Amino acid sequence: RLHAFDLDPEAVKAGKRLEQEDARFRIHHSPFGSMAQALEGEGPIHGVLMDLGISSPQLDEAQRGFKPEQDGPLDLRFDLTM
Repeated sequence: RLHAFDLDPEAVKAGKRLEQEDARFRIHHSPFGSMAQALEGEGPIHGVLMDLGISSPQLDEAQRGFKPEQDGPLDLRFDLTM
């Protein structure tokens, strides 16, 4: 089973669509730090792959606030609800 953790609500929405297509995939709207709690009871973990980067949609959309040279607020949070 593949579990993904993301704080970006847009990425989580995309992950929810992937969940519908493949039952082996699960998205968690939570930080990597909550991995132990989220995976409790899932059986042994055989590996972890972490993508700690930023995505193109986050950089392309000025309202997201990731690029100071774009018009819009400068707000570097992935999850604006926090």
